[in-house]
Amino acid sequence: MDLKHWNEHASELREVHRLVEELCVSHNQCGSPESEFLFSLAYSLQDCGEIVEIGTNVGTTLLMFASAQRLKRSRRRVNTIDIHPQDSLTANIARVDLAPYVNVIVARSADVAITWNKPIELLFIDGDHSYAGCLSDIEHWGRFVIKDGYLVFHDFADGMGVPRAVHEAILSRPWLYRVLSDREFGSIFVVRKVADQGSITAWTDRMSPIAPGPSLRIKVPKPRLLLRKATERIGRWFLRLTGIS
Repeated sequence: MDLKHWNEHASELREVHRLVEELCVSHNQCGSPESEFLFSLAYSLQDCGEIVEIGTNVGTTLLMFASAQRLKRSRRRVNTIDIHPQDSLTANIARVDLAPYVNVIVARSADVAITWNKPIELLFIDGDHSYAGCLSDIEHWGRFVIKDGYLVFHDFADGMGVPRAVHEAILSRPWLYRVLSDREFGSIFVVRKVADQGSITAWTDRMSPIAPGPSLRIKVPKPRLLLRKATERIGRWFLRLTGIS
């Protein structure tokens, strides 16, 4: 993974990048090279599913994702979810004319997932950084990510709950996810889903133990009967051997 697409379009993104850098400095948010990497990743998508961001804050990541959609002339909007409304978010989006590429949702991410029914190509998790919060987002939203889609985690750092949740729900399933980038660009951790969730479920169902059916009744001769028959066979063999009729 690299900054190829950012390098190709940096000159067209000066205004957006300037705003993102201002927000990063004033709100102690992610800056270079994280923002450039996230733009490149969003630009590389095949438009096979939605972009969903959990954790909006003032919109630094959102602006990069939406800029990629605008440059690609994509019809898909970036869905960003946050439990807290941000007063400055609307102004930040309007300042760089990205409103047509943004869908802001103010609600708990778990509540939004209940009615969500669209495939996701890029899931960016940057909401509740506790172990329970991150694990909840993975469990609620990871199932919507399509095969070859991305799950991206911010603040994958020691002392936070994110690494523990990722190890438990992602890295323990190598048949389902493959690591693409481990903090090459700031504190961002990226995995790709390498199998369809449905096919994995079907495979595990086939591998499940077979439910016990009705017991088979096998007739086993009693020991006394076996001994009697053996004695009779030995007797017939001895008579043939000795010629006694």
